[in-house]
Amino acid sequence: MQTDQQVQCKQYYESTYLSLLEHLDDKPKALDACLQRFLNQRPTGKHRTNADRAVGLIESEFWSDTESVNQSKYAALALSKVLGHHEKVSASAVLQIAKSTPDTFRWAIA
Repeated sequence: MQTDQQVQCKQYYESTYLSLLEHLDDKPKALDACLQRFLNQRPTGKHRTNADRAVGLIESEFWSDTESVNQSKYAALALSKVLGHHEKVSASAVLQIAKSTPDTFRWAIA
């Protein structure tokens, strides 16, 4: 069960990605720009933690676009930061990413 903060983070990342995709018209670049927001600890808020942002990011729909994830410059780095919160993130979401983009996952855990 996700907290309100985690759901808000997921919504933030998904809406940011869609907005950037509309503006850039390039999925890997839009994904990278969205992941940079996560790496810069966005969204901010008084009661938002890094774990909330990690859960929101890992649960976002854009991870299912394996081609964009594989072409992303920041996917492995962002995923490694998410895995630092392994006690909070969904194991099934992590396993799905590991199965769909094994090279990115390997870089994340290296």
